[in-house]
Order: sequence, then C-alpha cells, then structure tokens
Amino acid sequence: MASERDSIPLALKLERRGQELRICLAGDFAFGTSHRLDHMLDRLGDLRDHTVVLDFSATQFVDSSGLAALVAAKLRGDRERFTLTIANAGGPLQRMLERTRLDELLRPAAEPQPPLS
Repeated sequence: MASERDSIPLALKLERRGQELRICLAGDFAFGTSHRLDHMLDRLGDLRDHTVVLDFSATQFVDSSGLAALVAAKLRGDRERFTLTIANAGGPLQRMLERTRLDELLRPAAEPQPPLS
C-alpha cells in the first residue's frame, strides 16, 4: 500500500513595502492550512487601497482547499477594496490555475517578484 505524502506545515511571512503587502506562503497551502491566509488578512486590518501580493515561491503543494482560499481572498479584496495579485506561481500551481481558469481571476503581480529571503 502506498503511503500518503507527508504534509508540510504552512508558514506565512509578511513584508510591507508602502501600500504593498507581500505574503510568502511556505509549505502546503491545502486542507487544514489554507484558513491561515484568511486569519492573516483579518490581523492586517483595513487594507483599502493596498495591494496584497501572495508569493508562492516557497509553496510545496496546493490542493482544492488552497484554490478555494485564493478565490475567497480575491472576493474579499473586491469587497474590501484591496488588490490581490499572485507572484511566483510556477509549475504545477500555474497549470492548475490555467486549467481551472482561475488565472483569469487571480492576476499575476505587475513585475516578477524575487523570493523573500
């Protein structure tokens, strides 16, 4: 019997650059961890007129719960008047966004984003 893949805990790292807030998601953005993004947005408070960049350069795995959390964050941004973009969503995540057509909803950041150190 094949063993399931071991889950990697999700860590969120925040970097502020003026009106831009960059959140690096490191680990698995999946069932059991995806709610952490919503909690971070809650803690940040009023984000009106800010840009929130979600950086996936250190993300190991994204499942349908992670995708649902991305859609929820985008809708929250529309409702609360902040811009949500994504950066460094390469490989499997980019293909998943394209196949589900979420790449049309979740726009990439204006410029390529270097990974957070």
